[in-house]
Amino acid sequence: MVTSRRSELPGPERAADGDPLTAVMTVPMARWLRREHPGADLALPADRTTIERWYSEFDQFVQAACGSPSVRARFEEISEAPPRPVLDFPRTVTALMTACFDVEVALRRLPQEDAVRERMEHARNWVATGGLDSTWLGGRPALETDPEVARRLLEPGALTGRFDRARSIALSRALFGVDRCPQVRLLVEQFSEQCLQEWIGVHLSDGSRPLRDRVLASLAAAR
Repeated sequence: MVTSRRSELPGPERAADGDPLTAVMTVPMARWLRREHPGADLALPADRTTIERWYSEFDQFVQAACGSPSVRARFEEISEAPPRPVLDFPRTVTALMTACFDVEVALRRLPQEDAVRERMEHARNWVATGGLDSTWLGGRPALETDPEVARRLLEPGALTGRFDRARSIALSRALFGVDRCPQVRLLVEQFSEQCLQEWIGVHLSDGSRPLRDRVLASLAAAR
């Protein structure tokens, strides 16, 4: 079980229901989790394995509440709203990561019935307050870019069509300093080919990574 001193929790004054856990989950889920683990020091930050387990167990409880009167009665003790299964947490995080952690973009790409803003925002809060190292963007020193391959990405139409491994790595390193980022077609859809090429050019010019800085700044603002 993940533990930490409450004084170290990010933004606890913004947590609903007076429970810091509600920065990364709903009030009913936090209430249920504490009832299921009485006396345990459930605290943030939570690693990915832990938070996915919490969500999986809660989602199983919600699913059971939809079909069992006795479980439904237990659910009604923690929530005034009826039980409603939603997109599971791992898929929510995946959708968020492929959208460079932009909630609005991630929601637009999901089927309407799965587009649950509250869970997406909680997933983003988890990434921003301890989960970044478990994503494609965090936890590693920035990798050097092959300038020759990266320059080819500035040619007209270079960001369309099939990408070989060398160009894919060059793009990822130039924009984010990593070997693997969201697919280029998704990046072009989200930011435009012109902007991506401008950012690659800036990186080749001075070594900075404007898009990486932009994404990290947006996550920092969520804390």
